[in-house]
Amino acid sequence: MTPAPRPQPLPPRQARSVLTYQRILNAATAILAERGWDAFTIDAVGQAADVSVGNIYRRFGDKDGLFTAVHTAHLERMRAAGRQAFAPEAWPDLPPQDGVAETVRRLGRQFQDHAPLDGVLILHSNKVSGLGEEGALFVSERRSMVEQMLFHYYGPDTTVRVMVCYRLAFATFMDFGTFNVHPTQQPEMTWETLIEEVAHACVRYLFASEAPMNRAGSLTP
Repeated sequence: MTPAPRPQPLPPRQARSVLTYQRILNAATAILAERGWDAFTIDAVGQAADVSVGNIYRRFGDKDGLFTAVHTAHLERMRAAGRQAFAPEAWPDLPPQDGVAETVRRLGRQFQDHAPLDGVLILHSNKVSGLGEEGALFVSERRSMVEQMLFHYYGPDTTVRVMVCYRLAFATFMDFGTFNVHPTQQPEMTWETLIEEVAHACVRYLFASEAPMNRAGSLTP
């Protein structure tokens, strides 16, 4: 039997309490993003937020409760960023190849903007019941938005090719953001380079018989 998801901490309502709650959440987020899971302790968060350990336990219950709050807040930020980037009203008026490239770039920037916190949360979401399912739901929602934007530029009768394009981009960006723990070993591979390479690869895959895109991301004459 699958265990029931743990209840999420309820944000406070009084102004002073809200500020303290947010300070704890910001400190926990920064520790996870900058120092990783091993450094994520209640003591460390308390020191960084300048609040007592007891205060954190009263508000979040335990370390898992605090991690849940960070995870949930992160997904809400990602959802807001996704709506801003991929909602139909945000689709730029571009030729098909440029539109596909821009869609892939926007997906790549989503990963870039939220790494390395995204990687830490992905790797450790299985430590708390229900977080993996919550993350999977978000991934499904974003996939739908990105694929609809790709369909807009490439055509609605190309489901398999659009799915392959999305999965190529998603898997590449996810791998780089989650497992690129020693970036100094590949100094030539930056987020900017990777995003342009993947955009180029997706355009070449979808428009193999049409004019290719140059490495700067524009169509060749």
